[in-house]
Amino acid sequence: MSKVVILLDMDDVLNYSVEKVLELYNKEYHKDIVIEQITEWDLAKCVGDSTIYKYYGDQSIHFFRNIRPQVGAVEGVQKMIDLGFQVKVVTSVGKDNIAGIQDKKEDIKEYFPMIEEVIIAQDKSGIEGDIMIDDGIKNISKTKAKYKLLYDRPYNQGYTGEHIRVHNFEEILKILEQIKECII
Repeated sequence: MSKVVILLDMDDVLNYSVEKVLELYNKEYHKDIVIEQITEWDLAKCVGDSTIYKYYGDQSIHFFRNIRPQVGAVEGVQKMIDLGFQVKVVTSVGKDNIAGIQDKKEDIKEYFPMIEEVIIAQDKSGIEGDIMIDDGIKNISKTKAKYKLLYDRPYNQGYTGEHIRVHNFEEILKILEQIKECII
């Protein structure tokens, strides 16, 4: 029997990328915006300033390097692998952001060396897998994965589509163990 494939998002599932954007923005513009204020996918709408997106594309600051992993993420990914799942990181970055692509791959090597496959894709809907874990409503709603785990963030609270909402890696692992029991 082939391994069950988990498609695991990087930004704001494995790490705290929105928090890093807010940290940079707050420092530069002397603001005090916190993640709880980001109640929509559109950051600019939440903070009232479209310049907040500049950090993602600024190759000189290597935004996608050294983003702090989510609490429990490193141990959680290792446990997924120990349970027999095949874990593939599926992440997006601007196609012209060559440094961003490399930085994401380097971050995975540093924090998650047990992950063997990283897929960079603008559209995740065509990527084959059995389970998707993502914070993006667009990705969860379009995936063909049988099991859809939506990683809870303030900006995805309104989503009511077909999914299982998870808040941390402890919850993810409990659900994965249940899925594994159903499959075997």
